[in-house]
Amino acid sequence: MADYQGSYNGLSFGATTDFTVQRLKWYRRSTQILTPDLPRGHGGLIGASYEAARIVEVDFGVKASTAELLVTNLDSLFSAFAPLVDSELPFVFGLPGQADRVIFLRPQEGDSELDPSDWASKSEMVPFRLVASDPAIYDNALSSETLDVFAASAGLSYPVTYPKAYGASGSGAGTTVTNSGDWETWPVLTISGPSSGTLTNPIVENVTTGLKIALTANGGASITTGQTLIIDTHPASRSIAFSTGASRRGKMSTDSDWWPLEPGNNELRFRASGTTTAATCLVEFRSARI
Repeated sequence: MADYQGSYNGLSFGATTDFTVQRLKWYRRSTQILTPDLPRGHGGLIGASYEAARIVEVDFGVKASTAELLVTNLDSLFSAFAPLVDSELPFVFGLPGQADRVIFLRPQEGDSELDPSDWASKSEMVPFRLVASDPAIYDNALSSETLDVFAASAGLSYPVTYPKAYGASGSGAGTTVTNSGDWETWPVLTISGPSSGTLTNPIVENVTTGLKIALTANGGASITTGQTLIIDTHPASRSIAFSTGASRRGKMSTDSDWWPLEPGNNELRFRASGTTTAATCLVEFRSARI
């Protein structure tokens, strides 16, 4: 794996560093299959299946010019891959001819045998086992699209003189956002207030799937000039809050859904009432694969 390059928790590894990758097992995946027992019979009933957490295994070859420096490098490696971290960090890797990808994970096991012969050769093999609660493999590059407040197509003014050309049906087009992977991905939506006045009752729709996030309950959400409201849709970190930390999750309507971007094109719309001049919704996401 001479061309392999990557980084994790501030540590860079690959061919140009003291930490070469000897083995990488990152396509390993498994499915949790729900098969309840067949009542009063043999076998079971076919149930749903779900992707399980992803397991990543990597063997590092640690090298140094002196035995003393080898100890320092091992300390740096184990510090970066400490098993007791309480969050999942981006494991970034690049392969020949591919854009960098990222898996969000945390270490579970690490091992160094401390063989005296390794000190003499100034090299050490160190395996790690890591777990990703989210099994998706993401593009490392963050994609984004900006949605302006949606304006419906103009209607007719009366009285009408006939014959009259009505034009195409519908209420105008939204903005197409493309997830170039083959797995759903969860966007972060950042709504910025208008240039003056107050925007109210924001709604962000995924027209393609027919789902929406509407902040219209309990008086609705209000966003004034200079404010930003951030909606994180990922199942592990869902929140609706201003950049100051003030939550507005209680404004989410009962007919709303936390929607993902499906693989391919997704048509999105941003609606609001009140003052909407220069208000926008920034959609940020990483294309996902499984």
